[in-house]
Amino acid sequence: MEERKLGKTEMDFNEARDKAELMAAYLCLKFSWMKSFRFKGDVGFRANRKKESLRKKEAAGEEISFGLNMILTYEDEEGNIRETDIVLKHKERPFYEIVFTALAKKPTTADLVKQWKDTWLILYSGGTPVNPKAILVTKLGEFPEQCFVKVNEQKVKRGRFRMAFGKWAKWSPAKQVNIFGEGIDKEFEKIRRNK
Repeated sequence: MEERKLGKTEMDFNEARDKAELMAAYLCLKFSWMKSFRFKGDVGFRANRKKESLRKKEAAGEEISFGLNMILTYEDEEGNIRETDIVLKHKERPFYEIVFTALAKKPTTADLVKQWKDTWLILYSGGTPVNPKAILVTKLGEFPEQCFVKVNEQKVKRGRFRMAFGKWAKWSPAKQVNIFGEGIDKEFEKIRRNK
């Protein structure tokens, strides 16, 4: 049987999934309060997935994957086990934008922010998925609406938005220690405090 050739989009998707799995495994080893990561919904690659099918799944109470979004199970500062939505991404070069999909019909920027506002972003740049050069840990809801711009896709109405966060977010060198001796680990503690 002839082996199926992967297209560039599918190869990029598979690479991003592998990197997210590496990052998740390493974070669980590094932080004992991070209990587990799991991908949300079905993360198999499917080209041209329709938003209508996602809305039907949501209405049926199913978990929906918008690519590689995940659920982090963690222990908060009071010792309670909680869950939060999270996106893990690594790129070799610095990046200042991410594309998100809004589920609403004819979505506005407000719809997008409402849907994703409680999602944490752990972004790595440079180096490797377990040893990056720079890190950004932030919550999507911390960004102003003008940070999001609708992606202009010819003849496609998928409700995709580009989030350009470079102006409002600060990447931190992964090995940086401030004058109080605190390293990048302090950034991750924001998730535990949910702030």
